[in-house]
Amino acid sequence: MSWYPTLVFYFGLFDAGIIMAGGLLVAVYILLGWDYGKMFERIGPALAVVIGSNVAAALILGATRWLIG
Repeated sequence: MSWYPTLVFYFGLFDAGIIMAGGLLVAVYILLGWDYGKMFERIGPALAVVIGSNVAAALILGATRWLIG
């Protein structure tokens, strides 16, 4: 079962990267004084898909760990 910790590590790295990139994007929009409300209207559905897929992946990883024992 040596593949499981590696899988969890890379998933966490990917997830943290997405969260940091999104936070940086919002911070830049706020610092530049742009209206980021319209940005969220455009990317809202994509953001929901990313968050939903991350939750699903976390549940799958947890279930895999539970099933393996």
